[in-house]
Amino acid sequence: MASRREMPLYVTKPSALLSVLGSTFIIVDMCRRWKKAELKWSTRHRLIIGMCLFDICGSTAWFIGTWAMPQDERRIVGNVGTWGTCEAQGFFVQLVLGAVLYNSALALYYFLVIRQGWSEERVSRKVEPFMHIFSVLIAFTFAIVGLSKNLYNPSRWRCWIAKYPRRCEQSFENNGVSTCIRGDNADLYRWGMFFVPIWIAILFVTVVMALVYRKLRVLEKSSSRFLSRGGQTRSFALQAMLYVGVFYLTWIFHSISFITSEIWDEGWFELNMTALFFLPLQGFFNCIVYMLPRLQCIKKLRRRDPNGSDRMNRRRRFSGPLNAFEKGSASGVLRAWFGETTASASAMKKAASDGSGVINPERNLSGDLEDPNRSTDKGGNEERSDDRNDGCTIVEDQPQYECAPESPNSREETDQKNQQSVSFKSDSTEP
Repeated sequence: MASRREMPLYVTKPSALLSVLGSTFIIVDMCRRWKKAELKWSTRHRLIIGMCLFDICGSTAWFIGTWAMPQDERRIVGNVGTWGTCEAQGFFVQLVLGAVLYNSALALYYFLVIRQGWSEERVSRKVEPFMHIFSVLIAFTFAIVGLSKNLYNPSRWRCWIAKYPRRCEQSFENNGVSTCIRGDNADLYRWGMFFVPIWIAILFVTVVMALVYRKLRVLEKSSSRFLSRGGQTRSFALQAMLYVGVFYLTWIFHSISFITSEIWDEGWFELNMTALFFLPLQGFFNCIVYMLPRLQCIKKLRRRDPNGSDRMNRRRRFSGPLNAFEKGSASGVLRAWFGETTASASAMKKAASDGSGVINPERNLSGDLEDPNRSTDKGGNEERSDDRNDGCTIVEDQPQYECAPESPNSREETDQKNQQSVSFKSDSTEP
């Protein structure tokens, strides 16, 4: 069983790796959809990409962990680095503040769009440039200050803002006289350049999203049109709340762990390990929130057609990667596998339907289904239509599908049509 000194090695690295993969997936998926003209980037997308970039920097530094610490440090497990690698790790750990600031900017975006009713063009023209300048400038300024003041030193399980040696006396504690070799007044810098900005961001996000939630409650009570729009605004706001929930889950344990460590020196070991596990996971949780609307849409579409779409979706899911594998393209396998989640379920139904409304499982098993929103004119040119027959529409400026709610009457009509089509086929086969 691992000792207490070895536990951080096994706790931090898996969560940090998941966070890097999650943030990378979001960026790659947005760029891929933008390249295929399936997505028009908005302010929200650019803010999410900025947040993911800073998260990748911090999560990578957390994954490295004690490997970057100088070799001559005792009582540290796995330290194989130098003072240069230690300072580099501290610099990238400090850049996590940029992800926090981008998260606050994202909350402000939702506030302006939902609560204040601003248009996308107005937000991108008047507010977005200042969001990027503020987040990037503050994050890099504080990180560079840490380098210039020699503040990045070995600190428990990674290199960050800390005094060195650990038991030295800082000048603000000893009447202006410091016994520290490096990182004098590191405790003050840690508060001023990291935790105070984070707690201000948490307070700001809490107030802003509370106002957004209050606005939605007023709309639900006063407007029947809000309830009949298919839940589009509500889904948009729900995603905003989930991003904020990820923000809380990531930083609440780390903040409590830091406070207890300041009071009781080492703090509580179990709480410290919990904080180490959740702190690098923001990118992974953001990826789940990012994909949630698509998964909900696919689930609703499968529920509306339980007779054959699920089987057809599974065949389509595996046929694309298998075809790419047979062609010997590793990148094609990845694109086919991860790209299938963005396909509309209506494409599956239209490509597999034989005209009677019954799904034919033997038709088009190669996975090369056509876009149901594209048609070909007489000249052979493609035309795209925004009309969909499956209740699933692409919400503007969102990379996910938005599913309209399913009414009981439409569900009964669908079941009756399926029963009629099945009975018609069975009657036609009788002698």
